[in-house]
Amino acid sequence: MESRVVIDSREGEHHHRHQSIIINNNNVGNRKGAILNTFIVLVFIACVLLFEELVAVGLVVRRRVVVGFPLYDTGEEVDREAEDANVWTMTPEYEEEKQREQTSPVFITFSDIVGDGVCAGVETALLRGIELNVIGVADTKSEGEKNGFALEEFAKVKTVKSRKMYGFLEALTEKEKHWEAFGIASGDTIVNIADASDVLYFQDGATIMEKYKQIVRDAPVDESRKHTIVLIGAERNCWPSMDGEKELIPGGRKYCEQFKAVSGNSSYHFLNSGSLMGRVDAVKALLKRVESVMDGGKQNDDDQQLLQMQYERQIKQKSEGGGKEEDAFTILLDHKASIFQTGWGSHLANGRYAARDPNGAYYNEAKCAVENTEHNSEPSIIHFNGGKRRNKVAVSLVRDAVR
Repeated sequence: MESRVVIDSREGEHHHRHQSIIINNNNVGNRKGAILNTFIVLVFIACVLLFEELVAVGLVVRRRVVVGFPLYDTGEEVDREAEDANVWTMTPEYEEEKQREQTSPVFITFSDIVGDGVCAGVETALLRGIELNVIGVADTKSEGEKNGFALEEFAKVKTVKSRKMYGFLEALTEKEKHWEAFGIASGDTIVNIADASDVLYFQDGATIMEKYKQIVRDAPVDESRKHTIVLIGAERNCWPSMDGEKELIPGGRKYCEQFKAVSGNSSYHFLNSGSLMGRVDAVKALLKRVESVMDGGKQNDDDQQLLQMQYERQIKQKSEGGGKEEDAFTILLDHKASIFQTGWGSHLANGRYAARDPNGAYYNEAKCAVENTEHNSEPSIIHFNGGKRRNKVAVSLVRDAVR
């Protein structure tokens, strides 16, 4: 009896040990499965994060692919509008599309006369391989039009500074008349519009485009609104409210302080209307807003003041923490002179433009480039703002550059 009990006990112990081994093996298998599942999930998350990073830098585009296929073997026409649900892909068609992607802005300028300044601007553009579209120059074939632009609607505008706003607006609005000639493919096409008589071009379109894209990527603007950015040049003078330290408009000094508060560590606090850049739809929306507050019959309608009004409104809207912005444009100033450089307050504003400016901008003869020493940049488009004398400086600089 005792012996059987011992044997039974051993058998029971052996059976229990066998069950324990099975259970332990199951636990090990479960742990391995859990680890494998965790690894798969982590790999998936890493892939998603990598994909999002590729999307962010523009190497991959999240695309919605439209597909159509016959569901039944019938003679009925297949519905080609059927959609697959949110497919992310890089197709051969997309590769071709990327190759056709815009590599240079469309450049447009306005002038109602052809003078030395306009010729200097065109010359520098040609040297950089830029096709500069000049609008507004009188067409001898028709007194009522200028280069195909019907200007009757704003013939009453007495200053060219205001008149050019209408010209730019028509160029961007009249799709059937002008887009094909200018090379504008859609409302997403990037355009650069600028003054004519005192603006020079020192870099090619591809370089300017890459700079613009980088500025937009780095801009402190919500991702959903970056397509609305209109980049505008910045300057050191708060024209037309101030001329240096001289107040030209009562209350001008106080008015200008608000712009200093949002310009960061740059001395280029103030908006300069000589050059701006953005998508057609955004630029058009900004110009339409400007048009809505213009008084075309006024002698002193100033394009810079008109654009400043919109920038001021944007600043106040943000500071007051109001509702969601409804504007189809977001003004961003090029405070660091990455693309747009203004001459006022630097050696570019006088005959000493080739002398190094330790805290401003000057023309580096050895490099045939303009350098901004405050921000260690080489700007692309130079506006010699400040009157006809600046125009002569620009012409002189061009003669030195091409000599």
